[in-house]
Amino acid sequence: MLSFKIVQDSINGPIRLEEGIERIVDDQSFQRLRYVKQLGLTNLVYPGANHSRFEHSLGSMFLAGEFAEHFSLPRRSELEIAALLHDIGHTPFSHSFEQYFKQKTGMSHEDAGLAIIRGEAPFENSSIPALIEETGADLKFVTGILQKKPGSKAYSRIVSGPLDSDELDYVRRDAYYCGVSVGFVDYRRVINTVVLRKDQILAEEKGIPALENVSVARIQMYRTVYWHKTARIAQGMFQNALQLADPDIPNPFVLRDDELVSIMVQDRKAGDLVKSILARKLFKVHGRYPYTEENFSKLKDLISRTDLKDHEYILDVIPPVDFVGSERVKSNISVLVGSEEMPAGKVSPLIRALEDTLENRTIVLSVSGLRAGSLPASLDERKFRKAS
Repeated sequence: MLSFKIVQDSINGPIRLEEGIERIVDDQSFQRLRYVKQLGLTNLVYPGANHSRFEHSLGSMFLAGEFAEHFSLPRRSELEIAALLHDIGHTPFSHSFEQYFKQKTGMSHEDAGLAIIRGEAPFENSSIPALIEETGADLKFVTGILQKKPGSKAYSRIVSGPLDSDELDYVRRDAYYCGVSVGFVDYRRVINTVVLRKDQILAEEKGIPALENVSVARIQMYRTVYWHKTARIAQGMFQNALQLADPDIPNPFVLRDDELVSIMVQDRKAGDLVKSILARKLFKVHGRYPYTEENFSKLKDLISRTDLKDHEYILDVIPPVDFVGSERVKSNISVLVGSEEMPAGKVSPLIRALEDTLENRTIVLSVSGLRAGSLPASLDERKFRKAS
């Protein structure tokens, strides 16, 4: 008889770990996620945002199991393992510096995660493949879920899709730990009002209010938390520090947050900048400008004529330019109206309106407090707006 352990999760309540799953969770590569913050440096704005990829991964696994039970899927074990391990390849501070490390290594966190799960270079010593096989799960099917391979698409959509276990956990978890009231989602209602048809997850017509609730919570979390200007300033400063130091880190996918900070603090070029972040002595917003490609290029040109060094300023766009389209906004789920499948945006004016709110972008220029008073009048927000 298999033994199991109960983990008390602050968001989803008791989560049952079967014996084989427990051994995966206890592996050092998964335990590392305890020390990788879910929201990077956001705790400098929301002090409670110290939760980790570890607990989020457990929550994603739990919710994937709830989907499996609702749809009566036969390969629940593989689905739960895929959801559990979907973030195992994250670099320190999660998404915050993913692009930097991808440029350095050629690997995204998804690529690294698959390599860890398969035991491939540079993770040849990974214990995860053997641990998965010990559970009786099919390793190839687990990776097929994460890669969205044919034959596993229904499972893939539960782990990563328009309405998935990943998002149903992180929106609720992030809202809870940040102390904001915009992320309340009744996951039971959401799961109970979706159906599986031809490997697609569809919302039933009666589930439109629940679907709208998810959409509102998602967009509000982006606007309130994920795109908070101060959190993005802290992230931009650390990004500047990485570019300045260019540290020699052969395999960042095995580092914890604190290990990366230790490397950076000791760097001769970037150490003071990182210390400023840790002391919350952050860059100040100098100006906010309406976003157009022309305005962004003009600002870059104006800054290039000053004596500002690259690491002394941040030119950010909020929402980011690449955050566009129904797939990114996750409004690309269909609703079953009678026997007809219809896009959610067509059925729900609220969801359609949420897509439009992301079209209003702002350029935010933030500079080191030491340099704020020495910038030319051409970068003054009001004068720039008049000139544009």
